[in-house]
Amino acid sequence: KNAGHCMHLVLRKTIAAGFMAILFCIAGCTGNNNSIADNHAPGKYHAIYGNAVDLYRHGHTFIANRFLDYAFATLAPLTPIAQYLQYTFREWVHFDNRRFDSANLYADSALHTLQQSGITSQYPDDYIHALLEKGHVLMALQQNELAYDYYLNARDFAEENAHTRNVHELSYDIGMTLYRQGRYADAANSFKTGFAEARILLNSEGLMQSWANPIDRMQEMLANTGLCYTKTKQFDSALYYYNKALAFIDSHIKHIQSAAFADAARGVIYGNMGTTYLQMGDSSKARELYHQSIALNVKPGGDRTDALKNAIKLSAINLDDKEVAYVKQLLDQTHLNGSANLRPDIERDYAHLMSLYYDKNGNGTLANLHYRHYIHLRDSIVNATQVKNNTDIRNYLAYKEQQHRIELLERDNRVGRILNFAVLVFCFLVN
Repeated sequence: KNAGHCMHLVLRKTIAAGFMAILFCIAGCTGNNNSIADNHAPGKYHAIYGNAVDLYRHGHTFIANRFLDYAFATLAPLTPIAQYLQYTFREWVHFDNRRFDSANLYADSALHTLQQSGITSQYPDDYIHALLEKGHVLMALQQNELAYDYYLNARDFAEENAHTRNVHELSYDIGMTLYRQGRYADAANSFKTGFAEARILLNSEGLMQSWANPIDRMQEMLANTGLCYTKTKQFDSALYYYNKALAFIDSHIKHIQSAAFADAARGVIYGNMGTTYLQMGDSSKARELYHQSIALNVKPGGDRTDALKNAIKLSAINLDDKEVAYVKQLLDQTHLNGSANLRPDIERDYAHLMSLYYDKNGNGTLANLHYRHYIHLRDSIVNATQVKNNTDIRNYLAYKEQQHRIELLERDNRVGRILNFAVLVFCFLVN
């Protein structure tokens, strides 16, 4: 039995090694024509990284990790750019699995590798990407001000190096930061700038690998611009950009990552349009758009949380029995009813909906119960936001203080070197 088990393990390892070798050969074909063992062929490293990302995005997590390790091991000793790509892949995987502390360590290692090896100007795309990823991790850790610094550093570096490939991503990230800060007009300008930059990239280089394709981001930036205008109550501008985003999806449908993704994006846009029309006082058009949005996002691959959010808004228009019952059904279907996974703002809005519904139907006891729950959730969200903002400010000030001390130390070192040099010159002249 033990011998059979050992043979089974050997067979599995042999098959795995053979499979990895096949994948590695495929990756080799995607690079340039240099030898696979040529450590001066950085395009080969990026091809391997791109294949690993594609494998991971298609759900092959284990194979993606082993493939990257195996492929890079055959190219040892690794160059700094290869070490950076290993770190940034690990950071991305940890981030995707919401292990933000670990992702933060890998993001630091990736940045350190590029900076210490002095190759930031040689690989501007990668350095910009490293700064962006560090910003993403800090945003996830709710350190918004620090994240904003990294985004701005990335933009400054891109401008200093006259580099444009990833500039649209910088504009997107800055726009998202500004949106979260409630600076909607500035965020809209950043999203519009990002879309224009991505358009320039497409015109100059065409469509790239699936993992670097800017099409998905471009439709999102158009839709986000519309959302910013909804927030500032510039409704005509909002509807213009929502319709522009829908038209962009239709005209680039072949390059969107999947049909389900395109439908989910449309569903989100229809929901935001419904909210815009509701604020304009056209509840009939709002109901129509909410129905379209929900129908798209309850399908497999849709954004079910967005469907639930819009179902609550739809139900709140007339407090119709069937629509309120449908909200409850959606909650049950997505296993979110009473679950810790329910987004606090959606739970708050659902509690408010039910308080209005029971009040309309003359059940004061249940209306009061849900209203108390709504007030509790509303205040909890406000308090949590204040705590986050205070923590964010403290972390930002601590970071700035640390930077100031480093600058003072560097200045003192420079002054010391100058004085030492002056003393040596003086001694030489005296002698």
